[in-house]
Amino acid sequence: MLKIINFLEKMWLMLAAVTLVIAIYKTFTSTMEDAAYFYVFCVVSIIFYFLRKRQRVFFNSQENNKSNSEQ
Repeated sequence: MLKIINFLEKMWLMLAAVTLVIAIYKTFTSTMEDAAYFYVFCVVSIIFYFLRKRQRVFFNSQENNKSNSEQ
């Protein structure tokens, strides 16, 4: 489960980086209205990245608590 969460966390971060680059490119080559969708999607991707990071930290702490209580 942690591998999936880790993968999704990295995927959202990469998606945020790619959409930010596309948004900046669209800002200079087109209008701000065309780029606004990419900026919004970048912000959404960053929010999902932090949610997955928080979930991963929570699962890691639960795994540590579980292994400590078994010893």
